[in-house]
Amino acid sequence: MDEKTYQCKSVIIGRRFPREKIVDGEVVYPCFVNLCDYNNPHLSTKTPFKFLDFMAHKIIIEGLIVHYLIPGNDLVINNLKSITIRQEGPHLFITGEQDVDKEKEDNAKRDKGEI
Repeated sequence: MDEKTYQCKSVIIGRRFPREKIVDGEVVYPCFVNLCDYNNPHLSTKTPFKFLDFMAHKIIIEGLIVHYLIPGNDLVINNLKSITIRQEGPHLFITGEQDVDKEKEDNAKRDKGEI
């Protein structure tokens, strides 16, 4: 089991191409987790400070507020203090510490059209 914790403000999670491969009898897919030191990385031209690539069958995100970006099929997690990524066989587990109050405040502003 590989587990690593990173200090970051946000992450963007997505899939890569080509499609599936079979590794140790499991169908897995190339995917990425890009770490950023700013929120809303999908709206910025800034480059993430760390690019992580994985082969996984499933990504399991526990205890974090996540935004799904329909146009790009990516996930964004903002207002992070840290994120922990653990690979167990074909599964990738993502947990972390998030400023939930700030995230709820940002969502309320977004709903009102303030940001």
